[in-house]
Amino acid sequence: MKFTYHRNHVLASVLGLSVEFKKGVPTHVPPELYNEAVAIGAVPEDEIQDEKPAVKTNEPADPNKRKEEIFAAFEMLALRNERTDFTAGGAPRDQALESILGWKLSAKERDVLWTEFKVGKDD
Repeated sequence: MKFTYHRNHVLASVLGLSVEFKKGVPTHVPPELYNEAVAIGAVPEDEIQDEKPAVKTNEPADPNKRKEEIFAAFEMLALRNERTDFTAGGAPRDQALESILGWKLSAKERDVLWTEFKVGKDD
C-alpha cells in the first residue's frame, strides 16, 4: 500500500527496514511498517480524496424565484412572531431563515430584502 507524508522524512524501523517519504508523493510502504507509518502521521492512499464531494443545495439560481422564497420565509416568521426568530433590531435571525429556506442567506441580502418586504407590507 502507498502512503503520503506532509514533508520529507525517512522512516527507520527497528525491524531493519526504512522508507524515504518525499513531501506529498505516494510512497510504497511494506505491510510490516503500516502501523509505524500511521504512527508518524502518514496517510494511506485510499484515505486521500482528490476531489471534494459536491455540496448539494436547494438554493434557487433564478433571482425571482429566490426572492419569492425569501419573502415567503419572511412571511412565515412574521406570522409565527417568535421572539427568538428576530434580532434586537427587528431583522430575522440567520438561523431562523436557514431553517426555513434550507440554505444560508447573507446578512446583506437579508437586510435589503427585509426592508423591501416591510415597505411592501406597509402599503
